[in-house]
Amino acid sequence: MGGFLRSHWFIVGLITVLTAALVAPEWAPRLGRGQDLLFAAMFLATGLTLPGTALRGALVDLRFHAWVQGVSLVAFPLLGFGLDQLLAVAGVDPHLRLGLLLTCCLPTTISSCVQLTRLAGGDEAAAITTAALGNLLGILVTPFWALALAGSHLTVEPWPVIRQLLLIIALPLAVGQALRPWLADWGARHRGRLNTASTLALLTAMWGIFAAAFRGGVTGLSPLGLGLLILGIAVLFLLVLGSAWTLFGRLGFTPPQRIAATICGTQRTAAMGLPVLSVLLAGDPALGLCLAPLVIWHITQNVLTGLLTGRMRDTRSSD
Repeated sequence: MGGFLRSHWFIVGLITVLTAALVAPEWAPRLGRGQDLLFAAMFLATGLTLPGTALRGALVDLRFHAWVQGVSLVAFPLLGFGLDQLLAVAGVDPHLRLGLLLTCCLPTTISSCVQLTRLAGGDEAAAITTAALGNLLGILVTPFWALALAGSHLTVEPWPVIRQLLLIIALPLAVGQALRPWLADWGARHRGRLNTASTLALLTAMWGIFAAAFRGGVTGLSPLGLGLLILGIAVLFLLVLGSAWTLFGRLGFTPPQRIAATICGTQRTAAMGLPVLSVLLAGDPALGLCLAPLVIWHITQNVLTGLLTGRMRDTRSSD
């Protein structure tokens, strides 16, 4: 358990900043436009540390990547839309429904996918290539799905949103990649520190965003509502994980590929999700409530997948 917590210290930090934002929101930084600078710094660091070979490698096994991205960037948003319709009939809070729908529109993670794939004995090269590809596609695909499926719930114009997302996500990522020929050795030596700095920037942004929401009077959910939301997302995630595991097994992937595909196809990224949702819901007093499904999904996917990596590894050994 200690090794798992060290590998996923972001979860501990996330719980810490959320608790601090709730208990003492006046202590949190008031970010303003500094929020965009934090997001840009995150993706600049990602561009500096992400090997270009990982991106070029995404072109090697087209069938593998097509199926993983199909699940992650097509099936997931459609699942979110279907759930939104069902939850609307059930009378679930529209802000929670919107948060869950937007979470389903996000691409996969990168670092968590690779770490969890490694723990489960999966194909790490396949994980990093498909995760990198998914994040690049997500820069354009996520806003498209969000505006197409949740447009009636949003009050923003599409082009300013896309332009802002390109400025705080795509441009810093491209700059980081462009600088790699000169800074590759430096980036390799300081990869751990850059990743840590990027994670701290994300946690700082989350701290400021949630504290602002709590200062504005958005206290989120009741204990019962929070418990039901956590339980519902945990059950949903396990159903999605099991379905992906079955699908990728029937497609004839090798056991290591099946592990990588299942993990990468079902993860949702908080690193991209936070800036995307913050831009789409800018000025919405219920932003903190809308972010709740993303935060809970992110914690749930890491904890439950981490607990199941041993079973995945055993399944690989038996195949």
